[in-house]
Amino acid sequence: MATITASTFFEILKKSNLLSAKQVAHVRALATQAGLDSNPQAVADALVRKGLLTPWQSSQLLNNRHAFFLGKYKLLDRIGSGGMGAVFKAQHAKLGHIVALKVVSKQRLQQPGAIARFNREIQAVSALHHPNIIEAYDADRVGDTHFLVMEYVAGRDLNGWLKHHGWLPIDWSCEVGRQSAWGLKHAHDKGLVHRDIKPG
Repeated sequence: MATITASTFFEILKKSNLLSAKQVAHVRALATQAGLDSNPQAVADALVRKGLLTPWQSSQLLNNRHAFFLGKYKLLDRIGSGGMGAVFKAQHAKLGHIVALKVVSKQRLQQPGAIARFNREIQAVSALHHPNIIEAYDADRVGDTHFLVMEYVAGRDLNGWLKHHGWLPIDWSCEVGRQSAWGLKHAHDKGLVHRDIKPG
């Protein structure tokens, strides 16, 4: 349910830079013609159906949030979180490449040595090149926000597969274990020890 007025929604949409000012004016005119100009949820849903917004962007706008760019990357969806911060699906604004951005949380950055740990993680990950390990492309900082740019792999993690399909066949489970082991072996061969392996 929308928490903002229709007028505020269009202001936030314009501020977000997800659409050009001309596109926002056009959307507003169409919404008025269709009698939806007083229903921000209906307008947001229509923009999602047309592929102009992602569902996550729509939800953020309806909750009065308009920051969708981190440097040269446009945030499309929040796809995970962990001890260091959040992971977003993002698109390079000029090249159109889809990537994953691991953004270090502000709270984590306040801890002593956090930036040094993050920089060590960047160096360690950038040394790994293996089909069973997510590739690291870049690292950057925008203001006080630090992030790692990584390969985006579409699909479910193992937890998602289990929720959707239930128990997996033994041969499939063995193959998952084999591929995971190959990735860990590559990291070990590079002198790295992964201390946060999760079953999912």
